[in-house]
Amino acid sequence: KARAEPDVLTFFERCYTEHWAAGKSAKAVRRLFDAHVAPRIGHTRVRAVCYADIHGLHRALESTPVEANRTLAVCSRLLNLAERYGERDPGSNPCRHIPRYPELSRKRFATSAELALIGRQLDQIPLPEAAFIALLIYTGMRPGEVAAARREWIIPGIPPIPGIKAPNSGILRLPDSKTGAREVHLSAHALTLIQQLPAPVNGTLTGIRYPRATWEAVRRAAGCPDLRLHDLRRTFATVSLGAGQPIGVIGEVLGHKTAQTTKIYARLMDGAAQQLVQATGDRMAGLLTG
Repeated sequence: KARAEPDVLTFFERCYTEHWAAGKSAKAVRRLFDAHVAPRIGHTRVRAVCYADIHGLHRALESTPVEANRTLAVCSRLLNLAERYGERDPGSNPCRHIPRYPELSRKRFATSAELALIGRQLDQIPLPEAAFIALLIYTGMRPGEVAAARREWIIPGIPPIPGIKAPNSGILRLPDSKTGAREVHLSAHALTLIQQLPAPVNGTLTGIRYPRATWEAVRRAAGCPDLRLHDLRRTFATVSLGAGQPIGVIGEVLGHKTAQTTKIYARLMDGAAQQLVQATGDRMAGLLTG
């Protein structure tokens, strides 16, 4: 009977097909399992996985706390499913006894000086890669949204709005995203970039899934090797906030479900906050001295 029980690898394949494969997190779950779980406990019987196994796996990823916690979450769900299917005793999941590592929210975004250097580098790389990165900057879209976007989803031109001049603008209608279907408003800069692109074979806007190597070269040449592609989304939000745009409108443009998500970006504006405090302090000092 013990020999007939599945090991972690076999049981994961079953659960992946039934519970993860159709979800948005499928690729992330597969990567975490293949990179961390399979090498350490893949050939251990599901019923035999114990606290020491999971604790050792979690501790091995201590230097990357977010990766460690996500891996622990995958293990936890896998073992919960094992209990549901009768492959483990009820209440025996050891993951519930392992505390998660504290996760510090990332506050990185491109400064104005870094953006200028990035712009120079974009002029020196092929158009599809440059357009992919520039669209992230001009729209605040997620990298996955740019990779999946198709030309036929673009509606060129929008109804004129009194008092607002928006020449050569458009809307990109995404049928699916992290927060569901949404509309991405394209500025003249973004739309011009798209119009310059040749039609790729796969039908997407740029024909690129993720310009990892190109971005690595661009950010190093621009002197910001720690800047990630997703940080360009934060850059869009902070530049908009710095320009005095309403936080609610920014959240709508970025496709946030709640205003609380957008307020996270507001906390990044240390420079703007310092200027406000200094300007207010100067004004107060003038009032106090009569």
